[in-house]
Amino acid sequence: MRFQVDGAPVNWSRTFFAHIANLVSMRVTDVFDVIRNPVGQTHEDIDAIFALIRKECHNKDITTVAAFKRLVEDAFSTYSLPVVIVDVVSKPRRIFETSRIYARV
Repeated sequence: MRFQVDGAPVNWSRTFFAHIANLVSMRVTDVFDVIRNPVGQTHEDIDAIFALIRKECHNKDITTVAAFKRLVEDAFSTYSLPVVIVDVVSKPRRIFETSRIYARV
């Protein structure tokens, strides 16, 4: 599994790494790469993927996590590569601040 993040504090935080540790503990993956793009580095590849979700969201009301998951699945239904939705987390900070899952940074 590969995570590509920019330098924003929320993308390089205990919450972020706790989420990764949680994925490992759930046996979703046992190997992952975290790539932090340098300041000013563009990431058009991932932006293009998120644009698919943005397009699918246009003029739609999404009121539940389950509805968002379905929307993302629909957005990728014709994507050229297989896409599997592993987890949809709403309010990850609240989840991990109360848990005992920590990652060393």
